[in-house]
Amino acid sequence: MMLEYGLFNDEGCVESGMYSLEEAALRLAEYARAEEEEGIVIDIVCPDHPEQRHESCEECYEEGS
Repeated sequence: MMLEYGLFNDEGCVESGMYSLEEAALRLAEYARAEEEEGIVIDIVCPDHPEQRHESCEECYEEGS
């Protein structure tokens, strides 16, 4: 399974669709240079719900309950 990375802030997914950590780091640097967003972090995207973080996907948690 190929990991997908995304950029997330406190409100959720800012951008996804990056398939290497290096690509995600470059995109994060672009946001930092543009000073568009603060508090953005890189995380792995849920394979079933691309708008959620893999380890804390609210939809997967609800489905498993």
